Amino acid sequence: MGEFFSNLYYNIDFDIAAICVNVILLYYTVAKYGDVSHANSVYKRLVAAAILLDLFDIAGAVVISPALGVGRTWIYLTNCLFYIFSPILVWLFYEYLKAYVYQRDVKGKDTVISAAVIAANAAILLMLVLNEKIIVVQSDGTVAYTGLHPVYYIAPVYFAALAISVLIRNRSCFRKDAVAPMGVTLSICIVIMILQAILFPKVLIDGFIVSVCLLVLHFYLETPDYVRLQETASELEKLKDDLQGEVKRQTAKADEGQDRLELLTLQTMKTLASAIDARDPNVNGHSFRVADISKRLAAALGMGEKEARDVYYVGLLHDIGKIAVPDDILYNTGRLSEEDYELVKTHATAGAEILKDITTIPELAAGARWHHERYDGKGYPDGLKGDEIPFIARIVCVADSYDAMVAQRRYGRRFTQKEARDELMRGRGTQFDPLIVDKMVDLIEKDKFFKLNGDMYAD
Repeated sequence: MGEFFSNLYYNIDFDIAAICVNVILLYYTVAKYGDVSHANSVYKRLVAAAILLDLFDIAGAVVISPALGVGRTWIYLTNCLFYIFSPILVWLFYEYLKAYVYQRDVKGKDTVISAAVIAANAAILLMLVLNEKIIVVQSDGTVAYTGLHPVYYIAPVYFAALAISVLIRNRSCFRKDAVAPMGVTLSICIVIMILQAILFPKVLIDGFIVSVCLLVLHFYLETPDYVRLQETASELEKLKDDLQGEVKRQTAKADEGQDRLELLTLQTMKTLASAIDARDPNVNGHSFRVADISKRLAAALGMGEKEARDVYYVGLLHDIGKIAVPDDILYNTGRLSEEDYELVKTHATAGAEILKDITTIPELAAGARWHHERYDGKGYPDGLKGDEIPFIARIVCVADSYDAMVAQRRYGRRFTQKEARDELMRGRGTQFDPLIVDKMVDLIEKDKFFKLNGDMYAD
């Protein structure tokens, strides 16, 4: 046997070692890993292809040895098989990386192109080999390579380039501890193959280098436990997405319901405000104007959107208690008697009583009850003073008083905005909260188009 090996033109020791390594890898992969993922299945085909390529390489080395005197047909046949199968091996490596990245069998235009390249490569090489355009069997039985021999490398280099591009573009898809070893191993293998071709042309080391690469890849195969973990993580991610989607849908429904509820609330309050103003012919849209001015004041005071909206609602219903005041008093355009005035004052407590059960906006009752309180404690119905008066009630108090001065009434003279401003300043700190008066004065001074002159919402 030793004499047989010594008579070979090439040293096949590395190829034999490569076959042994690959057989062990193939057996271990089938026995321990199975088909738990598409990447593992492609890896098994890759190892099997490497074994076949090593066998073709050894066969070529055997038949090409002059001492054995094998005919030209066998030389051409073994070389054709090796040349044709080499790009298939590199293509399978490319397919393995794709399977690792996408975790499934990826077919389509890329697969068609790959098949076309392999088929065209096989046809071209077969034609060139049979016509002695790549290798030539000389009269002494040795083999010489022609200038077209580099054609053999075109398809393998093409698939190798595709594989490297997949590895680089999708490096985030690979385990962090796998990218560097894969890259380093591929680089070393390429360098060794180049050095082997230059320094040791008669040593068949290509197959062994491929086996080293396969051994490195084997360390990063997906074990059944790892695949189950990935599947569980994927299911949890899907469950999280589904849950987030459901939360968004339910939130959207809740928001829609909330919007409809707020619209209904606003429409109901406006209807009540219209009914209140309709009972008192002296006010002519007073509730709407007070609500609008109150909301402007709330915004000027830095209150949030929801708080400003609540202030608006309070302004709409601040006089709802007037439905308890007799018509003859409301319609009276003259001076009220003391007894009648006391009846008018009851609209504050009556309004609070009507609104007390609306717990979603408790400020409604507070605004109705205390919008006639004075900052110095001389107001009604409870004689509250300063900060004892709810802030919203103090806002509505200023808005109510301002509109009462500038709006057109059936009794009394209508104030100009300047007169109303001066009156507010006289009541600053006594009848009204100083801070709110200052903000109201700012609004008046900025009202260049007299939008606050009492004509808002007038019939």
